[in-house]
Amino acid sequence: MEIVNKPFPYVVIENFLDDNDLDNLLREFPKSTSTFQNVMGGRARLASDEAEFYEFIQNNKIWHSFYSSLNSETFAKKVIDIFSDKIPNYNPVHDFKTFSFDRYFLEKESASDFLRNSAKRQLHEISSKEL
Repeated sequence: MEIVNKPFPYVVIENFLDDNDLDNLLREFPKSTSTFQNVMGGRARLASDEAEFYEFIQNNKIWHSFYSSLNSETFAKKVIDIFSDKIPNYNPVHDFKTFSFDRYFLEKESASDFLRNSAKRQLHEISSKEL
């Protein structure tokens, strides 16, 4: 795992998925995306605020496992731990230390409202101080 700080903090994980896992995800990937929402000039998207997303996850064992591992308290804590020393540099609007993990957050209608309202404003202010 490599942590890169510029132009913004991100993590590079070589071989995050082994060949077998990737092949299985690709095999279960939808053959047709015609029922998905089209965004950004025709890119197909199945967003986590749509019922069809959860139907897809529930009906596809490999994707369900992959989604569950990313949508877990363990994964969320790991990501926060990796970036915890960098978060204050971006003057976050919300105090992430007060958040608690909710596995079903994205499935709730209130999540859509929260994310939609958050999208209207930045979740952070870009700071001029060195990272």
